[in-house]
Amino acid sequence: MEILSTTDYDQFDFIPGNRGILPGKVERLKAHVKKGLNLFPYCPIVVNEFNGKLLIIDGQHRFTACYEMDVPVYYVIAPEIKIQDIARMNSATDKWTYENFLQCYRKLSFKDYDMLASFRTEYKLSYNIAIALLMLGHPNARREHIEKFRDGTFIVNYEHSAVDLMKTVDRLFSEYVFNRDRNLIHAVHKLMQIGKWNIDTMEKKIQAHKNMMDEQTTAKNYMYLLEQIYNMRNQTRIPIL
Repeated sequence: MEILSTTDYDQFDFIPGNRGILPGKVERLKAHVKKGLNLFPYCPIVVNEFNGKLLIIDGQHRFTACYEMDVPVYYVIAPEIKIQDIARMNSATDKWTYENFLQCYRKLSFKDYDMLASFRTEYKLSYNIAIALLMLGHPNARREHIEKFRDGTFIVNYEHSAVDLMKTVDRLFSEYVFNRDRNLIHAVHKLMQIGKWNIDTMEKKIQAHKNMMDEQTTAKNYMYLLEQIYNMRNQTRIPIL
């Protein structure tokens, strides 16, 4: 693998979510160079080409020391490493959060991650629920779906239905502290799929019988409760399940 060098520092960029630069470590590297021990040509940084930039996979402290000393950066390009591998590599050395992965892929122009960020912010959802709603159309993500998010292969498949679902949840339950309960969201999703209720009627019934609405332990229990509320004071029971 060819070792290259340059003083064009602008063509390099850091991996979003990577550990911050430790000034002490940079100063120690600079001190070695000032004492005549310049190992930079023999220890090149490793980069990956992506969207016109050289992303630093390994060697951000060496790069920073070269930049601050205005000396050439020695580097090798590792084209066989995918950008998803870079995120995984960095997350293995530091415990990356959902936010780290999200911002990493957003900075790398993964548009589905931009949509996830906007959706999650708009409806104040946990990552797991937001990922599941947009990818699967329901709020129950399994481990493999979270792995896809971390691998950079998250895809938005159900944007419109996810938005419709959360608008319905907010319309009916915005005043309840448990309105982001996964089980409640799942129950509303199932009732919308069944399609036997009238949303205007449901809204009026909930407002008229607020004392009946309480947090439940399962989606099925929420569905039974909502059917009870829907039929309060009805002469004839209307099944919505």
